[in-house]
Amino acid sequence: AYELLGIYLTLLKNKDYFELWIRDNAGANRYQAKQCADAIEAFCSQFL
Repeated sequence: AYELLGIYLTLLKNKDYFELWIRDNAGANRYQAKQCADAIEAFCSQFL
């Protein structure tokens, strides 16, 4: 999970870019990518 957080932060917390990255690199579908991006965004807004 920390690796995904690192990618999200590297992409400057851009959800759209993160969703594209996770779809291209992890084989996630659109729904899975959106769920992951939403969870990472919620984590960052609460803890960072």
